[in-house]
Amino acid sequence: MTDNLDFHFLQWLEELSKKHNLTVDQLAQVLAINEIKNRVSIYPDLEKILTCKEFDLKKLGKITQKCWASGSHYQDIRFQTVLRNGRNAESSIKKFANNFPAEDNPAIKRIDNFIDELIDLGFTNEEGNRDLAGAAGISSVFLTALFPQRFVDFLPTRWKTFSEMLEYPTKFPINASYGEKIVWAGKFASDLSNTSTFKKFWPQYHPLWIVASLCWKWQDPYVAKIELLDIDPSISVEEGKKKIRSHLSRERSPFLMAIVKTQRKQEDPLLKCDVCKFSFIERYGDLGEDFIEGHHIIPLASLEEGQRTKPEDIALVCSNCHRMIHRNGNCRSIESMQKLLQ
Repeated sequence: MTDNLDFHFLQWLEELSKKHNLTVDQLAQVLAINEIKNRVSIYPDLEKILTCKEFDLKKLGKITQKCWASGSHYQDIRFQTVLRNGRNAESSIKKFANNFPAEDNPAIKRIDNFIDELIDLGFTNEEGNRDLAGAAGISSVFLTALFPQRFVDFLPTRWKTFSEMLEYPTKFPINASYGEKIVWAGKFASDLSNTSTFKKFWPQYHPLWIVASLCWKWQDPYVAKIELLDIDPSISVEEGKKKIRSHLSRERSPFLMAIVKTQRKQEDPLLKCDVCKFSFIERYGDLGEDFIEGHHIIPLASLEEGQRTKPEDIALVCSNCHRMIHRNGNCRSIESMQKLLQ
């Protein structure tokens, strides 16, 4: 199964890379990058909320608003309506998440029951009709945050078309319940993440989140061009590809920073500067949330051919310290900068 899937996946990447005059390696570093960054930054925090004994509905509502896969503005309104049910909403979500079944059939039943409960709690459209697709989407977002090796965020049309394009042999279960469809999508994503091509071009940091990001963005014929420009706002359209190719020849993963921040937040939710301990969220409140700059401890220019930056090669520093580290063309060590402040 994976051999055929691998063939069609690589074929698609090659066709898209030719369209944008990039190598497959370069394309893989930017394809759906913003979708990946959103998942990497949001899902770990969502998992914490869903597993915390002191359940916080306000935080849950806030973080789902930042999650692109949670759905449209209207679906967000419906979920906020659900959360206004207070204890009933909390009880339903806890019952859904706790001791989630390992086997498929009981898992499908648990998902379908939760979708029905969300509908009963207010996940309906303006006419009062059941928004099954929206409720299923929220359910799948919770599941991929809780079980990133098993589930993906789900929108039926995207997964159906993506799987058909790659000629996945297990067909999308059109007439099945949403629980069955969500379980199917997780298996398809898992199979795709285990292909040789995927493993070659993407890091194994919650790979199903990356597959889900590709699924959400693959239909946009200009995705590579648009998201390439997000790497460096100083790159113009005219000179973009030349500079981007130079950058990508040295730097493996533009979303490495998102991974580093996510890992660091497990230890330090304030994301303090490694040099001066300044925290943007402490100083600026919500405006400074998740803001910090990444400093390459090993300068990119010194990397040898084929050498890649790893998460441990990135320091997190504030804007002032970052400028001082590199002032006058130098690259001072974090330790030497810390000594200056003693």
